Amino acid sequence: MAGYCFGDSGSGEIVVLALLPEYEGQGTGKTLLGLMVEDFRQAGFTRLFLGCAARSHGFCRHLGWKPTGHIDDLGDEILDLALA
Repeated sequence: MAGYCFGDSGSGEIVVLALLPEYEGQGTGKTLLGLMVEDFRQAGFTRLFLGCAARSHGFCRHLGWKPTGHIDDLGDEILDLALA
């Protein structure tokens, strides 16, 4: 297994996106996150959110996630994504 991603179908939160370091930079994280976003879209969600660690800000923002100005209890920045 290279990594995994799961979300909360009640809230629209991407709870975890985890990837082994040797798979970073190969598009695997983008694919995993994209599949989760599509599942939420098909379930009728119009907005998603996630807590983003500092090392992942560039990755998430490159994929269209926007800062909300909020920080979660773990110190991660909350980002959201509007779904078309």
